[in-house]
Amino acid sequence: MRTLVAIAAAAAAAVMTAAPSYAAGWEIRGLLNSTSTADCISRAYRILNNYSRVYSVGELQRGSIGVYAYQTDHMERDVTIQCTAVDTGGQALLIVHDTRNDTDIAATAERIVQYWDANAGK
Repeated sequence: MRTLVAIAAAAAAAVMTAAPSYAAGWEIRGLLNSTSTADCISRAYRILNNYSRVYSVGELQRGSIGVYAYQTDHMERDVTIQCTAVDTGGQALLIVHDTRNDTDIAATAERIVQYWDANAGK
């Protein structure tokens, strides 16, 4: 039985290493100056809504712990502003993910940080 389990585990590992990776490019930044989770979510929604007026956002969703923007910049690039740590004294997190290994994700992240810092979502 142990031999069968070892063979199955080896086969699964071989299949997993042969499969393509969809993790590609990530950019994570801290966002300061939120007073509460609710404030952070409201601000994040305003920021990403303003961002969508200049740059493209396919879909914008507000959740209970953050705000999500899908297909930003006319690409398969997703943006999340997660606000879960704000109530405990932490900072919000900006997460930009692209399924391709794209160096432009840093530019997207920087633009959103500038929106966050410059106009506080107004």
